[in-house]
Amino acid sequence: MSEEKLSELLNGMSDKYDKRPGHLVYDFLSSVAKAIEESNKKIDIVEKKLDVRELKGDELDLYITQNSDKTRHAETYATVPVVLTGDCSIKKGDLIETSSGIQFEFIEDVEIITTGTVTVKAKLPGAGGNVRSNTITQIPITIQGLISVNNTEDAKDGFEKETDPHFLDRFLESEQAEETQGNKAQHKAWSKSVQGVGEANVYPLQNQNGDAADNSVLTVIVDSNIMPASTDLVNTVQEIMNPLTENGHGSGLAPLGCFAYITSAAALNLSITFTATLAPGATKEVAAESVKVKIKEYLKTVYKEKKIVSFAQIGASILSADEVEDYSSLLINGTSTNINIPDKSVAVVDSVVIS
Repeated sequence: MSEEKLSELLNGMSDKYDKRPGHLVYDFLSSVAKAIEESNKKIDIVEKKLDVRELKGDELDLYITQNSDKTRHAETYATVPVVLTGDCSIKKGDLIETSSGIQFEFIEDVEIITTGTVTVKAKLPGAGGNVRSNTITQIPITIQGLISVNNTEDAKDGFEKETDPHFLDRFLESEQAEETQGNKAQHKAWSKSVQGVGEANVYPLQNQNGDAADNSVLTVIVDSNIMPASTDLVNTVQEIMNPLTENGHGSGLAPLGCFAYITSAAALNLSITFTATLAPGATKEVAAESVKVKIKEYLKTVYKEKKIVSFAQIGASILSADEVEDYSSLLINGTSTNINIPDKSVAVVDSVVIS
């Protein structure tokens, strides 16, 4: 009950009435104050919903789709070609997996004689399917005649459903920056509207090599996992913006006469080593993987606004892993200092080694 509101109501009543607790006026106004408090709570909720920054989930989707041409990017499934050996018949939906149990399924029926290469899709959507090369080697359910399987490439382009903060950020960018006639803001928005693109930076009067060039615009992208964009993703954005087969013809979103180029941010690989005191029962291998996940989370916050990888924040990421109680002798690429990120690059965890 709102004691403040009750006091206000009581003060508004004449003193000729007995307003002490337990008497009619007090009990009646207590009920009124409670009702007013509940009503005010609902009003507060409605008022907050007038600010798009307070909306979540379906309500955020509804607001943005009603007020712009933007929609939330859906989750996607990682894909990768695998090499099969044996004489066998593969059925759509048959499974293979990594040693850690990340499953991939065949997306079509295929006959293999001696050897063949087939594209498979992760069973579950999201970044978890972006496994490294030479890791999809297991056949959980025997496929008659199939001897071995392996992926010689990394699986790629598995993305999580676009988060509320990222979707909101994309919407607010378009609201706060005037997107018109192919200006910088519009090139950025066009790129980020493509599913799988996480961030984009625009460089006017530069060609695809970063060299000065009239009537050219270079857009450098990273994917939704804040990793270098795959060749497929770069090509997709390029075709939407300005198909190179008709460069500058206005066949894409870029204006007629504009040579718009798309490229991926280069990877700044980070090799991280340290000694550690591990939690009881933890192994160095498991701890290293957990630390890698934590550092990746930190690096996602670095790309958009900062140009350095903080030595202190890497240390904090290490300590945030449940398997690590303490650490020492931390080195990042052999140094114990902050790491500068070159222009048009994105920091990527290459390895974590606990000695």
